[in-house]
Amino acid sequence: MITDPDTAKKINALLLEVSRLLDASAGIMAESACSASEKSNYISVVGQLLSIIGLDALNEIYKMHPHLLPDGYYLPGAGQE
Repeated sequence: MITDPDTAKKINALLLEVSRLLDASAGIMAESACSASEKSNYISVVGQLLSIIGLDALNEIYKMHPHLLPDGYYLPGAGQE
């Protein structure tokens, strides 16, 4: 996916920040005065986005650049325990 280590490091940092911000936005929505339906729909979309970022982007980066793998991050197929 991204072969250049410096580019992978930069993209990794940005995607982790985006993930953190999306998670925070879901928390704000959960505590908002919005309807239960609005909350559910928004949080569902955020979950889908986080899944795409994690499974389709970050996992691929970590497969090529395992030195970027954060502590405690489970990478399927990496033989972690």
